[in-house]
Amino acid sequence: MGISGSKDSSGSITIAFSYNPDYVAKVKSIPGHKWHPAEKCWSFPDSDGTLTPHSPLNFRGDKGGLAFEGEEIHIDPALQAKKIPSPLVGETTIFTHERVKGEGDFQDLRRELLSRKYSYRTVKGYLYYNRDFLNFTGKGPSDIKENDIKNYLLYLAEEKQSATSTQIWIKGDIVVCEVVSCSLRAGTGVVRLGDTMKHLVRGFIVILSLFLMLSTSPAVAIEQMTVSGLGVKKNMQADFILPDGEGPFPGVLVLHTSGGVQQGDIQFARELAKQGYACLVPYYFDAHGITAKTRQLATTKYAEEIFSDLVDALGYLKKNQKVNKDKLGAVGFSMGGYWALILAAKGRVQVGVSYYGALSGGGKGLDLKYRFEDVFTKDSSPVLILHGDNDTVVPVILANQLSAILNAAKTPYEMKIYAGVGHRYDRHGSLDENAANDSWNRTLEFLKKHLK
Repeated sequence: MGISGSKDSSGSITIAFSYNPDYVAKVKSIPGHKWHPAEKCWSFPDSDGTLTPHSPLNFRGDKGGLAFEGEEIHIDPALQAKKIPSPLVGETTIFTHERVKGEGDFQDLRRELLSRKYSYRTVKGYLYYNRDFLNFTGKGPSDIKENDIKNYLLYLAEEKQSATSTQIWIKGDIVVCEVVSCSLRAGTGVVRLGDTMKHLVRGFIVILSLFLMLSTSPAVAIEQMTVSGLGVKKNMQADFILPDGEGPFPGVLVLHTSGGVQQGDIQFARELAKQGYACLVPYYFDAHGITAKTRQLATTKYAEEIFSDLVDALGYLKKNQKVNKDKLGAVGFSMGGYWALILAAKGRVQVGVSYYGALSGGGKGLDLKYRFEDVFTKDSSPVLILHGDNDTVVPVILANQLSAILNAAKTPYEMKIYAGVGHRYDRHGSLDENAANDSWNRTLEFLKKHLK
């Protein structure tokens, strides 16, 4: 990038350059220097008026010498210009910088982060620092080198005045970060990355790694379509989401909560499709006019019809040439978790996964059509139970009771209870990132073990 800059009507100078410890030291030797973190430029008064395009920036340092002797400052008309308020007199000046290369990749990164259950606030922060990083280097993702990352972290350390350190290296296409107790060194000076930057640095490196992988790897193509005419009444709709390709792929029903199909269900199915699964998301509440307020009807009055609807949905998957009819599973959330367990218990799928399942059937003392103690046997398909011990909607005691039932029936199962985690812990508004990410990884491993 070199040094780029301009001069405003008041005689103040603004300059910008890719991070260089020597340049920073030179700028800091100039009386009246000021750093502008939002605009990523320096400013200072031009006392001897020698700054012109393509000429040496002869500006005297505090020891009387020329701060940038021999260096050139360029104003490149091909670069994008950006207005900033003058830091000295309130005038407007122009400084130049390169546009972010790979900007389009940030949308893929954003979708990937949200699919991995990061909060919107966390995603916003990670995107900011990755975009800032590319602006800082003036490079595209495929051109990033180890020193670019080190220099950026040194820059953050100097500007944020932080205190723990970080070692960074690149292994293959993956960026690796290790927080250590020593200091980073820039030239002869010591720069400390501190406690206030600890989580930022870790997060930045992890997300940068993901961004570089997304930017340098081809996107996974998926297909999505709407299917109608399913179920016993032939009135159930479903979203069919599957990988692009011939297949055959394992098939998975993604079953919604008592709130009906939501964006979280669709996004979950899309992410599973990227992992090689053909996913069907049935609107099984809508087929019977059930709402969140009447959710108990799903496990009592309409239980047999809903079970038949879901079996019919599985039949649709079996008939599709892109689906392996012998490799079917169900993943459900809350009420959907209950139904994923029932389908596995009765051997309709080869594996069932329950996220904070409505293990009581959606209420207390209900006359359930299908009770776990009646349907689970040693011949039932394996199930994965994911639950929080701070769930006030479906108390964790119900998960422990289900564990006892499965043990007695000798049904194969795995269970993970998350300490301090409540209901809907993978959804926006009640998200627990650690539990959500762990559940996603466990789900992928469980499905792979039994369906691939």
